[in-house]
Amino acid sequence: MYGKGVNLLRNWYFAGGGTGHDVFPVNQRGATSGTTVNNAYSIDGWKWTYGSSPGSWSLVSGGISVSPSSGSDYASLFQVLGNQDSLLNGKKITASILYSNGQFASGSITRNPGTSQIIASIDGDWVLGMVDYSLRIKIGTARTMVAVKLELGTEQTLCHNEGTDANPVWVLNEIPNYEEELFKCATSTADSSDTYANKANVNATIRYYTSQAVAAGTNTTIMRIPAGTATDPNITTDTVVLDCTFAAPANITSNITWTSYAGSITFVGSCSAATTANVTLGRKGN
Repeated sequence: MYGKGVNLLRNWYFAGGGTGHDVFPVNQRGATSGTTVNNAYSIDGWKWTYGSSPGSWSLVSGGISVSPSSGSDYASLFQVLGNQDSLLNGKKITASILYSNGQFASGSITRNPGTSQIIASIDGDWVLGMVDYSLRIKIGTARTMVAVKLELGTEQTLCHNEGTDANPVWVLNEIPNYEEELFKCATSTADSSDTYANKANVNATIRYYTSQAVAAGTNTTIMRIPAGTATDPNITTDTVVLDCTFAAPANITSNITWTSYAGSITFVGSCSAATTANVTLGRKGN
């Protein structure tokens, strides 16, 4: 969907800690901290790059906290837009970002796809830009990012000011719907290397199952989905796992088999202890 006020980014709200289903940001990989490895994903939809040496990042309740390796270096979080960038050719676009310390930056450009264009700066250092076919957030000093938006037009709609011009107090205009953001992440085809996306045939109707019992073992099996029934005719070998959160291992979303007679889904992987799992399933279209 393209229109005024629509955020063209996926998984754009970073506050929450990302440690489970329904907790932002969408984080199917399960890692909550690490180094800014070049061209590697952290949370869904966002990759890292850096200057001369990698920095560090962590998910905190207020957002995603990033620290470059030194005061003269930088880290960048970027989202591949793919063909979506080409659709913006010649159009006015606006990008905005809110930090946990109340800082806010926004700017507008006329997009020239595939090129590098600075959009917004803070204290003379650019923080938002389009690089190749992606939106890039540059972090030159340790900061915690709360939310970011890319939209059509020359007016930003990410935040509004409840303070004064001299002493602004920026407040988000909306909090996204988790299920919608998860669906966008799982079905995005912008980056073919994203192993947690590109599920393009997943239907818009998603079935949810929560708190299913899981036993310890090499092949983790969730029995009787939904609970209390032996089988579910709506779940077949075409069923796609969009999100599955275990206590250990953290997240398994691939290599599943469906056994209809037993009403169970088996995840190929090790579960070190008995636990419960929240499972989100999607059904492929015809």
